[in-house]
Amino acid sequence: MPSFPRLTAAVLCALALVAATPAGATEPAAGERAADPALTFVTYNVCKATCDAPAPPWSVRRDRLVNVVRALGADVIGMQEATDLAVGARGGTQWTDIRRVVKPVGYAAPRIVPRNDTCERRDCTHTARLLYRTATVAPVSLPDGTPAAGYAALRDIAPGVSATSAPREVAWAYLRGRDGAGPFLAVSMHLATEKDAQTEADRVAVARSLGPWADALGARLGMGVVPVVLMADLNSFDRRQPAGAQAVLRATGWSDAWHAPRRANIGINSTNYSPTSRTGWPSRPLRNRSGVASRVDYVMYRGADVRALSYKVMVWLGSGGEFLDAFRASDHNPVRARLVIPPA
Repeated sequence: MPSFPRLTAAVLCALALVAATPAGATEPAAGERAADPALTFVTYNVCKATCDAPAPPWSVRRDRLVNVVRALGADVIGMQEATDLAVGARGGTQWTDIRRVVKPVGYAAPRIVPRNDTCERRDCTHTARLLYRTATVAPVSLPDGTPAAGYAALRDIAPGVSATSAPREVAWAYLRGRDGAGPFLAVSMHLATEKDAQTEADRVAVARSLGPWADALGARLGMGVVPVVLMADLNSFDRRQPAGAQAVLRATGWSDAWHAPRRANIGINSTNYSPTSRTGWPSRPLRNRSGVASRVDYVMYRGADVRALSYKVMVWLGSGGEFLDAFRASDHNPVRARLVIPPA
C-alpha cells in the first residue's frame, strides 16, 4: 500500500467528499438512461518519473496519483508518460510502481503476451499505457485464451514517420463492460511534442492512419470491426494547429467527446504549461479568456451508435481556486468522458 502524505484540513475535507461518492460513479449525464451500457474513460498524462522541476519527485507524486485515480471514477484510463524509467531503491520502473499502487483501489493493466508486443521487438519509447477497473471492465480473450491486448509503435500505424515519432509506444486492448458494453478497442497514445514541420507531418500521418490500423488489427485478430475509444495526448490543438491531428481524426470518422451534451470545466486547459506559465505547475488552473480552453488531451471515439454523454476536465481545487496538492500528480489535468458503447 502506498504511504500517504500528511494532509491539511482542506484536503481532508476534499477527500471526504470524494469518498462519499460510490467508487466508479459519475454524475448523471444528459440523455443517459438506466439501460444504457455506459462507461467512463479518462486520458491522463501523468508526467514521466523525471518530470521537470519544480515538479515534486515521483516518490511524492505516486501517492497523489492514487488519490486522483480513486477520485476519477473511471472504468478505463489511458495514461501517457507512464515510463520504464527506474524509480526507487528496488529497481522498479515508474510503470510497475503505478500498477502496484493502483491495484488496492481496483485497477489493473491488461496482460500482454510477447507476440502482441511489436513495440518491444525493436527499441521503443515507452510512453502510453492502459488501466481498467476490474469491477466494471473485463479483458477480452482471443480464441486460444490469450488476452487481446498489446503494444505497438507509431511506426506500425504510420510507416515512414520520422525517427522522432517512430518509436513512440501505443497501448491497445480489447475490453468489454461488465454491464454489457462492447467489446471495444481501447487505445492510449502520445504523439511527439516537437513543433517543427516534420513532427507536425508525423502527427497528421498517424491521425490519418489510426482508423485503418485499428480495422486491420481487428481483422488480424479475428475481432472484426468494433467501437474504438482513443485516449491520447495529441500535442495538437485547434488554435495552434487548425489542420492538426485532432482535425484529421474528426474528418476521418472520429468523434470528439468534447461535444458531449453535458460538459464541465471546458475553460480550463488540459495542460498547465503555457507561454504565461512555463513551469507547468502554476498555483491555479490555466483558463482561456474565450471560455474554451487550449487542450492537447483528448477522448475520441468511432463506431456505430457510440455516443458521448458527458465531458469534464478534472481538477481538485481549494476554496480560493488553487490546486489541492493531494491531487496534483502531474502538469496535465485528466480529461474524463462518459460514453455509451452498445453491446455487440
